[in-house]
Amino acid sequence: MPWLARASPRVWHRYAWGDPEEGDVQAEAPNTTSPSGGLRRLMWVVNALGGVAVLGSYAWGIWTQPDPGRLWGRIPESVQGPYSACMPLAALGYFALLAWAHHHVDRVLVGVMTVMLVCSALWMPLSFLALEQPAWLPVVQFVLAGTALAALTLLIRVRKSPPGRLRLAASVGMVAFCLQTVVLDCLVWPRFFG
Repeated sequence: MPWLARASPRVWHRYAWGDPEEGDVQAEAPNTTSPSGGLRRLMWVVNALGGVAVLGSYAWGIWTQPDPGRLWGRIPESVQGPYSACMPLAALGYFALLAWAHHHVDRVLVGVMTVMLVCSALWMPLSFLALEQPAWLPVVQFVLAGTALAALTLLIRVRKSPPGRLRLAASVGMVAFCLQTVVLDCLVWPRFFG
């Protein structure tokens, strides 16, 4: 999209919020009661970039650290397997959320997703830093709490939406996601880290 770099503010506005109706002189802000194309695009861009950032931080940690297993801390090996098994379930749960969010997107939802993805991407680099410099541990706990609070917020948003199959799938998915991010990552893991 090199043309977008040279675009006028009006073109930027149309690209971000969708095209105004034919004949409108000024584009209106998106209607948050029904998802606009611009907010949907923004949600997908945030999740694509955020997903790459999260997975990229994990790849960085695995490939650049001499012993990435140090992040398990004192969690017994017998617990690491079931803990790890929850991770793909949480990821599938997030995909179920995305299917729901595609139909219920608003600015707050995109903001909460952004906070969660930024915190998730910071976790591994900050954790390795905290292994070398323990003064960083509160920052690690802060990003874990940010991820957990964002996940709980998303679960609440899903539960408050009208009933349907997408809501059911997203609810089940977010319970799995919250098990991982709230219980295992935010409450259990820090007790064994370091």
